[in-house]
Amino acid sequence: MEFPGRAINLEQAAAVQRDLVAVAISMRLVDSVEFGRIAAQTAKQVIVQKGSGSRARTEL
Repeated sequence: MEFPGRAINLEQAAAVQRDLVAVAISMRLVDSVEFGRIAAQTAKQVIVQKGSGSRARTEL
């Protein structure tokens, strides 16, 4: 859980947003050897773009 202090249960969330859909998330460790150079560059670009987008929203 990313922010345990800000977590709410499904019933509380449904009270805030009626069209809420529960989704299961599965996480597993993956060896980094499986990713090639191009995949690593693409991932880095996505991370940089998301970071600059959130910064732009906070500056408004």
